[in-house]
Amino acid sequence: MDNDEIVRRRARVLTLSAAGLTPAAIARQEAEESGSPPRTPDEIAMDLREALSDRKNLDDGSKPLMVTLERERLDAVQRIMEAVLRSSQGGRCRACGRGGDPELALKSSATLIRLSERRSQLMGLDARYGQPEAPPASAIDEIKARRDRKLRELGE
Repeated sequence: MDNDEIVRRRARVLTLSAAGLTPAAIARQEAEESGSPPRTPDEIAMDLREALSDRKNLDDGSKPLMVTLERERLDAVQRIMEAVLRSSQGGRCRACGRGGDPELALKSSATLIRLSERRSQLMGLDARYGQPEAPPASAIDEIKARRDRKLRELGE
């Protein structure tokens, strides 16, 4: 088996796993698609580990393998939501005369925003670049800030 075929097989395993299939279900799916005897779930799991490891090395070497898998899942959902958004914004159907669905467009847009927020959180983009996150303010800090605002207001 040549290297390109192995890379394609591992990418397919990663895609199916990101879609939520178990290694046993992936083995059955592969067997149906290729007509070859099914591989064992352990072989599928090994391909999945190798695919994630390859992706990890290409991305950021300090992120765990599950981050890469989660990013794949987010990418898959994002592609689906973008297709839903495009189809809901279309003009009138020539066959049935139905127009776009604004409610569906709003729901898919909200989902895309949540995906973007999740991806930012997952990749650590929420914090300012190069600066550690500020610790959350305590109740005492909030009371001090209110007191200082009041004193400034009274002083002016």
